[in-house]
Amino acid sequence: MTISDDLNELQELVDNPDETDDLLRLGLHRLPIGEFPLLRGLATALASYDGAAELERGLDILLAGLSTAPA
Repeated sequence: MTISDDLNELQELVDNPDETDDLLRLGLHRLPIGEFPLLRGLATALASYDGAAELERGLDILLAGLSTAPA
């Protein structure tokens, strides 16, 4: 079974069949739209967020700052 198959199966179970794949994959479709419209609206950005890359970038910045700090 592929992710696409899983998402198609999930769409059959949700209240709103127009939910996006990102909402379904992240489980955000379970949040009431009236209470969490902004979080649900961020589904696409959250789905494409690369936490590992952001952590590495942040560590690189931190280490570069430490290496240039006066002793």
